[in-house]
Amino acid sequence: MRTPKLRTRASKSGFTLIEILVVIGIIALLAALLFPVFARVREKGREVNCLSNFQQVAHAFSLYLQDYDETMPPAQSGVYASTDWKDSTLWPQVLAPFSKSWRIFSCLSDPSTTDAAYRLLRGVPANAPSQQWEFAQASFSDFGYNFLFLAPPPGSDGSRPEPTRLAGIQRPATTILGAESSYDRQNGPGECLLYAPTVYNYWQGESAASGPPYGYVWPRHFGQATVTFVDSHCKAQTIDALRAGIDPATGQIVDPEKCLWDLK
Repeated sequence: MRTPKLRTRASKSGFTLIEILVVIGIIALLAALLFPVFARVREKGREVNCLSNFQQVAHAFSLYLQDYDETMPPAQSGVYASTDWKDSTLWPQVLAPFSKSWRIFSCLSDPSTTDAAYRLLRGVPANAPSQQWEFAQASFSDFGYNFLFLAPPPGSDGSRPEPTRLAGIQRPATTILGAESSYDRQNGPGECLLYAPTVYNYWQGESAASGPPYGYVWPRHFGQATVTFVDSHCKAQTIDALRAGIDPATGQIVDPEKCLWDLK
């Protein structure tokens, strides 16, 4: 006689509360370790994009130089420092015909590189003329021009010096054409005109209560700023490298061989 098989309830498998908490802890630990890596990779991508954009700006400068007898573009026409778009034109507007897009004048790490921000900061209405809109975009270019040496502003007597000729730049590979800028430090937007460390009161550092800490240069990428030189090459530079050879307390050039801003 066969004895009937006893049916047993299948045992249920699962995680205990402690095991679940351990898994959650491991995931949280991995996230804490990986998120900074992801953020750094993302910022590195933005830095590469910024270098590419500034390289295109340098190319636009080169095309302009070919058409204008190797003379640098004026920093601003009309009255210097004017915000009147009807009577003034900024250098990015001059170079616009030599570039494919206005976006080359911007950096992805600048949170204010938006049409809405440009319109708000310059009071540009939605139905504004194209010239007014372009003036606003040009004003806040993240590529700041080394204008004091390359395209000097009008003098106090009203005279307007001619922009520098390429032949007058003795070391184009070590003379700054432009650098990454910010009007309001890390918050942006950019500032299209830079002040060299020779303007000492504009290079007081980040401890200053107001004003541009480094002549509107801003090191957005891992403590470095994207810099373009007259010979069109681009690279990242620290603030210390940018003020080398200049005493920031007086604005005096103490070592011309290290100074990257002047033409000699």
